Amino acid sequence: MSASRWSRADLKTAVRHLDELGVAHEGIKDIGAGYILEFRDPDDIALELFAPSS
Repeated sequence: MSASRWSRADLKTAVRHLDELGVAHEGIKDIGAGYILEFRDPDDIALELFAPSS
């Protein structure tokens, strides 16, 4: 998957969307250099969205 540039607000929107779809996720984590949102696709492949710190 490709995205131009994610922001923390975009990750919050993604969390709401995943919740609406019933997709389990780890919530947004602050990793210092930015924020990540981890979840798995239907084939159980780990996916991660990253938003840099502003």
